[in-house]
Amino acid sequence: MNMTRIEELAAELLMNKKSHPWKEIGNKYHHGIRTAKIALALRRLIFPEDNSHDEILTAAALFHDVANSEEGYKDHGKAGAIQVRGLLADFCSEAELNEICHIIEVHDDRKSERRHGYSNWVKLHQDADYLDHAGTYDIWMNCIQGGVWDQTAAEAAEYMANKRIEELSNAHKLINYAVSHKILDEKIEYQRQFAVRFSAEMAGEIIDLDRLWAEAK
Repeated sequence: MNMTRIEELAAELLMNKKSHPWKEIGNKYHHGIRTAKIALALRRLIFPEDNSHDEILTAAALFHDVANSEEGYKDHGKAGAIQVRGLLADFCSEAELNEICHIIEVHDDRKSERRHGYSNWVKLHQDADYLDHAGTYDIWMNCIQGGVWDQTAAEAAEYMANKRIEELSNAHKLINYAVSHKILDEKIEYQRQFAVRFSAEMAGEIIDLDRLWAEAK
């Protein structure tokens, strides 16, 4: 597989584009890179002796959201797989391309019973993809969305501290591997702590004020 050319093509297509007008430029390019790194880290943790699909996981991650856009397809996984079959045909074997396209096609199919029968490579990608959306990136997205939704900072803090934490906690049913659950839990706890502080500071509170009063006496 010509990974050099595949990585170059991902940059050419996605680095200077936005999937949605209100998101940062190159968001799906950088998300793809992070997803690839997380997928390989999970693979090393869960299947440390099998690196046979590392390049396939990387290529799939780089292009898995190539068809994701506000004006785009309802099923961006299926649309992306069709697009990638043409884009990567010259850079990998037919067998490799079939696996890459399958991962892309079903990567967002986390809620149906079909996902339990997917290969480990699909499941690794699914977990990596979701995990990248949680944690600090989710905080960044919620701050941007707050402005789009005309939220005040206090309203955004309230959303992050309550509804968003609940949504992330419910996402455990979408995760495949035990170690992925642990990573998601850590990210949720970080977000919870941030949301609590964000909410307090948006209410004009000073963190650890009691200690400061005690030291001032």
